[in-house]
Amino acid sequence: MLASFSWGIYALIASVTWGLVYVLEEKLLKAGITPIALQLFVGVVSMPVYIVLFFALRDKKADIQLIMQNPNLLWYIGIVGTLIVVANLLILFAVQDKNATLVSFLEITYPIFTFIFAMWILGDTQLNTATVVGAGFIALGTGVILVKG
Repeated sequence: MLASFSWGIYALIASVTWGLVYVLEEKLLKAGITPIALQLFVGVVSMPVYIVLFFALRDKKADIQLIMQNPNLLWYIGIVGTLIVVANLLILFAVQDKNATLVSFLEITYPIFTFIFAMWILGDTQLNTATVVGAGFIALGTGVILVKG
């Protein structure tokens, strides 16, 4: 049972981690670090970690072979990398202008956009009653925060 819910455990731990990241980023921004410098320093610190983890993989050759056989994947990787940089910078600018709590509550609307893009790009819809109700609550909560926050 627990193994079938590992995705949920990973997601919840990621949620806790992101909550801490937002607060620590706000602390750094309030100390005067600019969003771009913060992202640069985070990239410099995280790059060696990614390199070590990559070389620790048992089947890294499969990833390299996959990219070599499908050069178009490099375009997708480049697009994803660029989007991550843009999204993180926009979050940091928002936290700098307001605060981590309100920004995180608005940024949580991303599942709605994930659904839209999954439908458009992947032709995939995972809609059921629970997901529609959840998306409705996200939209309602976002509206309340925008009006009253």
